[in-house]
Order: sequence, then C-alpha cells, then structure tokens
Amino acid sequence: ISKTGDTCYNWNIVKPLLVYKLERVLDDFMETVTENGDVSAPTPSEFQSTKERLSGLLNGFYRAPFTVQRLLELLLEPNKHYRKFDKYARGLEKVLSVVTTVDPFPKKSPSTLLPNTVLNGNGLMRTVSDDFGKKPKTTDERRNGE
Repeated sequence: ISKTGDTCYNWNIVKPLLVYKLERVLDDFMETVTENGDVSAPTPSEFQSTKERLSGLLNGFYRAPFTVQRLLELLLEPNKHYRKFDKYARGLEKVLSVVTTVDPFPKKSPSTLLPNTVLNGNGLMRTVSDDFGKKPKTTDERRNGE
C-alpha cells in the first residue's frame, strides 16, 4: 500500500494493524525526543491524549482514507521529515482528518479501462490496432467497409 497506494486488502484486517503501528511509532518517537532532552516534548498526559486522539481518528474510518499512502509513509519513516513530536503529530492529524475514503480495490490502469489501448514505459497510452503492419486502406476501401 505504501508504494502503490493500492488498497486491495480488507480494511477491517489492515486497520487494527495500522492502529497498532501508529501507537508503537508514537511511543518510539516520544521516547526518542525525551532521551534527546527536547524541551518541546509533550508531558505524559499530553502525549497520551494525542495518542488516543490519533488512534481514534484512524479507528473512525470504515474504509481506507484516501491519504492512506501518505499515512504509511509517515509510519514507516517517521523521522524523514519530522524531528519534533508536536509537528509529527500534526502531520499525522492532517492526514487522518480527511473524510474521503477509497474503494478496496487496486487502481485500474488506463489500459483496463479503455479497449485497444496499451501503456508504454512512460505511462503514456496509445491505441492498438489489429491492422498493425498492414498496408493502409485507401479512401474507397474505407468507404466500402473493406
């Protein structure tokens, strides 16, 4: 899901795993900022409140939020863009404060949506003809349906 954004897994199975991961990542992040003596680290009660709020937001989705790919990026690499707990928590909250969800199916490529199309290596579509390699028809042949 984190690489493609495809939500082909049952959300009812994935969601508890993500809640667990969210809580472990928050615990680890808090431990790190506390060990580093970060003066902006939240108090234990503020931390617990934040953790419960974020877990509640994630638990509130009946299907995957459309931001699930970004959520997973934040959970897999929490320190990539954030060094302070409060900023990381706000980033998670922003991702979890959406109301739009996605269908639990993989994204369909344009070639499955349009007949006679293929994608080249750059993701560009082109029409495929059954007459490829044949001599082009003359105007008269096209008019007569030949």
